[in-house]
Amino acid sequence: TKMVVREEGIRSQLIVPLKSKGKVVGTLCVAARKQRQVRSEELELVTAIGNQIGVAVDNARLYQQQQAVAEELRVSEERYRELFENAHDAIWLYDLEENIMAANKACATLTGYGVEELSDIKAGDLFTEGCLESIKNLEDPLLKGEALGRLSEAKIVRKDGTEASVQLSTSPVFSSGRIIGFQHIARDITEQKRMQENLRFYLQQVTRAQEEERKRIS
Repeated sequence: TKMVVREEGIRSQLIVPLKSKGKVVGTLCVAARKQRQVRSEELELVTAIGNQIGVAVDNARLYQQQQAVAEELRVSEERYRELFENAHDAIWLYDLEENIMAANKACATLTGYGVEELSDIKAGDLFTEGCLESIKNLEDPLLKGEALGRLSEAKIVRKDGTEASVQLSTSPVFSSGRIIGFQHIARDITEQKRMQENLRFYLQQVTRAQEEERKRIS
């Protein structure tokens, strides 16, 4: 600044741009308290130093940006992991060979398998035989990019052999722009289905009783 120039008694200055990849990222100032002419070799030297500093400054800026992006990704991954682990619905991801890559605690509760056990079984083993074709029919359009997040009903086979009815949402898992697997989100509707079946049975009994009563009266 002008104040610094006056206070320091600076009589001559050489200012060169700091460049990186053809862009100016700052300036380098060389000052002297004596008035003098700058020789061409001095200008070349200071310019070369300025270019090196410019590259270093630009690299430092890029590094800071990369660190900021990495931190954002880390926070985002932690947030997703927290949501994944604490979700009430069962969630599991599997690759195109049906190897389960990840599963949350709700999935372990639903299936009866431990989280580590789930990584040792195939995704198709969690469904009844009658559901496998329906699951395949969900996956094929997703692989072709024709549909996203389909909802359907399916039956899960628990570790103890019992079955659970679930409402199933299926979506693709991407990496570098290509599908590497699928994600299932399953909500246990076993009790809801049981209540519906009980209600249906009750209505059938009432209807039958009413029919028999009408026949008796007539």
